Amino acid sequence: MSVPFLTFNCNACGYQKSSFVATGRFLWTHNGSLFNFFPTLGVCKSCYEIVAIEGIPDKSTFIRAKQLHRQGSKSAAWLFDKDPAKKLAYQNSFAILELVMKQGRKPVCLSCGSPNCQKIDIPKIYQDSKISDISPSPIGIQHPGCHGELYVEGSGTTRMHVMPKTHYFGIKGNYITTLHGREGHLKLE
Repeated sequence: MSVPFLTFNCNACGYQKSSFVATGRFLWTHNGSLFNFFPTLGVCKSCYEIVAIEGIPDKSTFIRAKQLHRQGSKSAAWLFDKDPAKKLAYQNSFAILELVMKQGRKPVCLSCGSPNCQKIDIPKIYQDSKISDISPSPIGIQHPGCHGELYVEGSGTTRMHVMPKTHYFGIKGNYITTLHGREGHLKLE
């Protein structure tokens, strides 16, 4: 599958990273059960990188997801729903999300495990535009490695082929493993 992407650059040191750090399927695993979570792009101040940050929902999204889950009606297409609460509510193993939320912890960097990270707010795009159309724009965050300013740019018409990956994490955000390609299902004992 080929997809558009974002490129992040530092105006001081030449650092460059793509949004591909947040591609693939991300799962919390606990007692043999799995729950999909949806990472966000961020900057880790511990590993000085553009990274995927654990997708812990805010309190209001979680409350809505919990209400929808209790109602019991499930959409067959929950994974493609644009409503983040529905993406969470209609999954099996909802108890895993409840365990994560009970911890009351901050999301962690999915590269190094540090909670010392900041979510990136992607610049707004105009109606009828795509995220790939973003012209070089500052994101309002300094590059922690050199304190230059970080910029984001869309890929325009360029698309890249992405191999499927499945990333497994414990409920405390601890990395377990990544499986590539079609081997993406881990049997948990």
